Amino acid sequence: MRPSHWTYWNNADLVFALLVALIAEVIALGFPEAYSPFRVIVGGALVLFVPGYVLMVALFPRHHDLNGAERLAVSLGLSAALVPMAGLILNYTPAGIRLESLTMALSLLAALGALAAYLRRARIPEEERFVFLKDPQLTRGALFGAVGIALIVGATYLTRPETRFTAFYLLGENERMENYPTHLRPGESFTVTVVVENREGQRMAYRIRAPFDPETPPIEVPPLPPGASWRQTLTLKAPSTLGVTPLVLELYRAGDVEAYREIHLFVSIRQEGAAPAPSLYLRGVYV
Repeated sequence: MRPSHWTYWNNADLVFALLVALIAEVIALGFPEAYSPFRVIVGGALVLFVPGYVLMVALFPRHHDLNGAERLAVSLGLSAALVPMAGLILNYTPAGIRLESLTMALSLLAALGALAAYLRRARIPEEERFVFLKDPQLTRGALFGAVGIALIVGATYLTRPETRFTAFYLLGENERMENYPTHLRPGESFTVTVVVENREGQRMAYRIRAPFDPETPPIEVPPLPPGASWRQTLTLKAPSTLGVTPLVLELYRAGDVEAYREIHLFVSIRQEGAAPAPSLYLRGVYV
């Protein structure tokens, strides 16, 4: 007996979910700096709907288990529960919570959920299977929701004010935003990684100064095209001032007389054997 037309579409929703996850991975890994309404829509679908939907299908594979509105609500609710859990787990891994790692984690959840849903569907009769396109209520809800989200994202993208700025920050050990130096002796050398990201919308040249270390000459940053970033590990020396001291790094644009951006890293400078300052004052503060 030849399979019916709907047989070929039984798993089209799972294929589409995997396609969304794949596109999100390509965007996150291949074009991390790009911004477009398409990126927002794909990312929003991966975060808000796809993981919960495939898990919902795996849990309720029969069409009479839930109606369309219930399936939509369960999909959104499961996604809202899975995404924070994925972020919490990533926070305790070397990958950390980053765009690439979170996208990979959600894509993996989508793939595992789609596999579980496919196996559950394969074990029940075809006439009892939930098929997305056969559920008019869910199809209409998803269609109207997608159109609404697309309109909102498009309007936001077209009317958003253009923000131009330069990101200027430090990275500690292992080039992560943690483990900065907190206790130093006068004249002690320490290393930090400084990062400059050009979000000015045009090619920019920068200069970095560390006024607290007169032995370190100004650092000329190569001209950066829009969207580009530059980083370099610096070896600096602590000043002789004792106590909790802000170590200030200054960023200048070409032609600037005053600093355009500053980083204030608060450290405790003390002689060998002296009692450390309270840890409350030892956190890096960025301005």
